[in-house]
Amino acid sequence: MNDSKHWSESWQTKKTTSFGDLFPKNYDGTFLKFWQNEITKDLSNIVDLACGNGALSWITHDIISEQNRSATITGVDFAEIDPFAILEKDKADYPHLTFIGNTPIENLPFKDNSVDCFVSQYGFEYADLSKSIPSITRCLRDKGKMAFIMHDIESGVISGAMRGLLPCKIAHDKFQLHDHFIQLSEIIESEKNQNRLQNSKLIPEKSKSIELIIQKIGSVCKNPSESESFFAYLTDINNAFNNPSLGKDDRNKIIIDAKDRNLEYIDRIEDLRAAAIDTERLTQLRDLVEAEGFTITKDELFHYDDHGVFGRAFVAERK
Repeated sequence: MNDSKHWSESWQTKKTTSFGDLFPKNYDGTFLKFWQNEITKDLSNIVDLACGNGALSWITHDIISEQNRSATITGVDFAEIDPFAILEKDKADYPHLTFIGNTPIENLPFKDNSVDCFVSQYGFEYADLSKSIPSITRCLRDKGKMAFIMHDIESGVISGAMRGLLPCKIAHDKFQLHDHFIQLSEIIESEKNQNRLQNSKLIPEKSKSIELIIQKIGSVCKNPSESESFFAYLTDINNAFNNPSLGKDDRNKIIIDAKDRNLEYIDRIEDLRAAAIDTERLTQLRDLVEAEGFTITKDELFHYDDHGVFGRAFVAERK
């Protein structure tokens, strides 16, 4: 699921970050403080890896502007991106900022010894570490630096996502809930053709069995936030039955589309979990970085204001 097509579609929406309503404009609080500390005045060529719609690129530009200086800022992503167009920002207001899509971290297009600092926020960890660190190292100048905020297995983001994933997976893997709705759609069509809609016994029986399945799935959720994605899936499916004028084929298409969106969600969250830094990946990252001659100056859990652990901060410099 970690493919460019998915992310290209994702970054076509008018969102700056991947966190939706939590950061409606852009990252703030301790995120800003971290980057204000790391983006120092001596950095003149900065690359934002896996930039998406440019959340960190915009932040970096603002920091540079506040420092009353100019610098080259380039956001790259392996997806097809166009943050200026999507977010309706005027390029004239950001003369030193550019974006390059279809660019994997493992194969960066920059010249050797040309970049002062690579930064990334919730993106670098999706790359192949064994290939991305050499790629970064090749491009960095002798006293170059890398600074990342990454998803971490101990983050509340990951634990919350995994709890929200559970009912969606159970719905598909254990109960194949979509098939039950297809069966209901078929029953409705059959009863309609035989003029038995009003007095049908089969429709309420099937509806009751579906309701019992939904209750079983919902019972694994400890609080409402864990069932949000599951109930969004149900809402999509219910659209197939809220319009009595729809025929069987139209109903079934809505159900299948909802199933596909649920599968996409499952893949996305499993992708997130696979990318998150755990003990094994952290050890690999540290070993790769140190083998390239870097000194790790920061490696710690990152906290976002009063929201608890929100990832891992990692900084390495070659002095």
